[in-house]
Amino acid sequence: MRILLLSLTFLFLSGSLDAQIVSIDAPAALVFEQWYKGSVTTNDNETLEGEIQWINRQYNQRRVNFRSAASNKVYTKDDLKSYTINGQAYQFVNDPNYGKRYVARAVEGGLSVYYYYILKSESAIKGTNTVEHKDDGKVVNHIAFTKERNDADFEEVMLIKRHDAQKFINLSAPAFAMSFKKAMSNLVDDYAELASKIKNKEKGYKMLQRDKIILEYNEWYAKS
Repeated sequence: MRILLLSLTFLFLSGSLDAQIVSIDAPAALVFEQWYKGSVTTNDNETLEGEIQWINRQYNQRRVNFRSAASNKVYTKDDLKSYTINGQAYQFVNDPNYGKRYVARAVEGGLSVYYYYILKSESAIKGTNTVEHKDDGKVVNHIAFTKERNDADFEEVMLIKRHDAQKFINLSAPAFAMSFKKAMSNLVDDYAELASKIKNKEKGYKMLQRDKIILEYNEWYAKS
């Protein structure tokens, strides 16, 4: 995970944050079937150090291939609170809209940002076979989810959750962009000054500055 803050020192010295690009980046995909240094945290709050294998974005949202000097194990979606691979944190979520999965944590704070990925329809990916596997107790068809994939095979979804909220909000949904002023100001309404800037469409507080707004809120929340 990287938060891309372009010329951060310059931004604060010049006071020109509004004019700069601030982007909360999605985690990079890793190398197919490669093992990386990582750890898993079980539901009993036990943290185990070892190595985790990367398969693809879909597989690693549902399964965690873990090995250490003590054991080798494949964890499923119900086994872990979180895991890290190559420094990137993945957190278990159980949301009524998005189901059970491990999602990549991009930002943690008053507003936490996560990414998850949906494999595109079979017709959109030529030359692939489907396999059956159990997902949340149901046997479903997925496009061979153990195969090597590239990012073009997936749809990226950016989720956000406020510190006191129960559900995630889909930042990638067209509805959020279309109602940005209302949706974003509601999301930060406990920070009245920031919410007012968004409602009034002040410079630097519009849809294109969404990620900057998130980070500004988190800075305020950390101090409050």
